[in-house]
Amino acid sequence: MDYMAEESSPGRLAVRLPMTCERRDDRYSSIARLKAFGYFGIPKIRALYEATYFAGLRKASMPEE
Repeated sequence: MDYMAEESSPGRLAVRLPMTCERRDDRYSSIARLKAFGYFGIPKIRALYEATYFAGLRKASMPEE
């Protein structure tokens, strides 16, 4: 039996996705909440997060608020 095929089968994923969503907190509901929960270090690192991570989340249509 192929372990990777079993782990990535659509049926297994369909069962796991609702369980994952139930356990998730709301820190990923908006960029503002993510910033409130996170610590991004010194200003240079915060600038990198803003230029890459948060910019990508905006492109993926994550709400600001």
